[in-house]
Amino acid sequence: MFERQDPSAEHHVDGDLIQRLETLAGLRLAPGEREALAGQLDRIVAFVAQLQQLDTPDGSADEDAAQPQMKDRSPRRADQPRTSLARREVLSQAPATDGCFFLVPPVFMSDPGPWQSGEEGPGHE
Repeated sequence: MFERQDPSAEHHVDGDLIQRLETLAGLRLAPGEREALAGQLDRIVAFVAQLQQLDTPDGSADEDAAQPQMKDRSPRRADQPRTSLARREVLSQAPATDGCFFLVPPVFMSDPGPWQSGEEGPGHE
């Protein structure tokens, strides 16, 4: 599962990688922040490279070390279909619905809607 890399290989986080990360994360970093982030990521990558050099009993990364004894502690039940609650019953317990789905407050509260005004929200009976 884990692949060992050449410990002598140099790892370097460059501007292209930082720009890709900015795009993926939806960030806009100032030039100084980009440089700081590149340095931090370089140190993280170097640390991971050091970890990959650790000796394990059979010479490969130990999968069980990541999740010790999970097989013994997590009994599994058979996956069998069961009756679920009716949509109407579930939605009747929700603070706000549109009749078919739950309504939840936005993550960025530019328009708080009914959630901060004390109203129960549309679709709630």
